[in-house]
Amino acid sequence: MCRRESKLAMLQAVRIAGDAAAGGATVATEDMYQRLASRLLELHLEESASMCLAKARPSTAVELMLASLYHQTGQLDEAAQTLRAIVDAQPSSAAPRLLLGDVYAAMNRPVDA
Repeated sequence: MCRRESKLAMLQAVRIAGDAAAGGATVATEDMYQRLASRLLELHLEESASMCLAKARPSTAVELMLASLYHQTGQLDEAAQTLRAIVDAQPSSAAPRLLLGDVYAAMNRPVDA
């Protein structure tokens, strides 16, 4: 993605996060950072997403996005560690289990996946 496209994608993500905040009940700044980080991850703007996640309110959703960020950037050990903690805390949640399987597959650990 070139610099101009990156700026455009960032502006679009900020606009979407702002629209989401304006569209309903009052949204805390930390929640806006979470929504913005989610959109930036979709756009593969990992550095910007990381900055937003650092400012977001701590939650399982933020931890899951952080694990996804680790996965996208090739930090597979960190992704697996984060996801194992989420799975231990919420064993019935499917999303972290699915991502953990993807991480293990990327680590060439099909038995764990």
